Amino acid sequence: MFSVAPYLSTRGGPVRPNVIYSSYAMPDCTACHAPVDERPFASFKEPIFGREFALYRCRGCDVTFSVIPSEFPLRDWYRKADQFYGETAWIIHPPPQDDWRFRYFFKSMRRFGLAGELLDVGSGDGRFLERALGEGWRGKLNGVEFNPDMARRRTGDFTVTVSPLDEFLAKHPEPAYDVIVIFDVMEHLAEPGAAVRRIAGMLKPGGYFAVTVPNEGRLRLFERESWDFPPNHNTRWTSQSLRALARRNGLEVVELRVSPFSGRGLSDQFFYPPWRRAVPLVKRLLFGREAASEKTLGQLLDEHPGGAAASALGDASRRRQIEVWLSRIFYVLTWPVLGPLSLLLCAAAPSRRGAGLYLLTRKPEED
Repeated sequence: MFSVAPYLSTRGGPVRPNVIYSSYAMPDCTACHAPVDERPFASFKEPIFGREFALYRCRGCDVTFSVIPSEFPLRDWYRKADQFYGETAWIIHPPPQDDWRFRYFFKSMRRFGLAGELLDVGSGDGRFLERALGEGWRGKLNGVEFNPDMARRRTGDFTVTVSPLDEFLAKHPEPAYDVIVIFDVMEHLAEPGAAVRRIAGMLKPGGYFAVTVPNEGRLRLFERESWDFPPNHNTRWTSQSLRALARRNGLEVVELRVSPFSGRGLSDQFFYPPWRRAVPLVKRLLFGREAASEKTLGQLLDEHPGGAAASALGDASRRRQIEVWLSRIFYVLTWPVLGPLSLLLCAAAPSRRGAGLYLLTRKPEED
């Protein structure tokens, strides 16, 4: 699931801890809406527009969050950050049959008899809905996706609405769904608390709501992954904060599970620190003094389309494929050492073993 680090070709600025932010107004938590009375503990400069985002920690609900201003061009940012969407999405995620999120959900489907009208929030290319067809889902399948390019790729007998989530929720306030799923989307939302409240309103009484998010308590041996910063990830979740989210919205927790800690995940933690340090060196070798600018490797390659470097490395999708294959080769070569190490780490820290959290909740029946 987290086998690549999407910021590598458009890397952002450093995380700066313990900075005095006299210009920041104290915000409300975007998850629980409680006032936050502590200054931000760090900031992050995103790589596309150079905007700096403050990082806050809500002591009340255990969520780390950042405030996304309404004027920030978030849709344009995602369009430019093609590492997250577009052609590369096919190689960032595992195939549907190997995706732990889907595997957990379909185990829940069989255990609790989930069926009926289903909505996949942030359905992307439709890989979950396609697998649901193969798993024999009993009922109608629907998706909502804000990226038209991703939505066009879906295949199968299901309906996908292309719309920003806030607009879709505003147009569908009635309880119309038996099951709603939101896989690795909530951490991207600017106002996740408000979104979940409205999603809960779309559930029929007795309906189920399944959520997956990156696990803030995952085992990290080095620095935080570069994809886990705003405006890509605007919140960070723990098991405690997910339970609190469910309670605040009147939902009963049915299951809360941690994804398995994988040898590949451990391998990537060793692979990406030297990879990130190699990118500036590659820039200097290829472009000399130009590499000292704020331009990323991808931007420099795009500005020199006729050069030998651009021909060899290709477009963003080609560069991502090279990156993924190098990480796979590294995984194979280091498995004799990292394989046993991953087993030891799982045994030593079982509660922090996985990169993701899976939450299944249920809306109570009406009296």
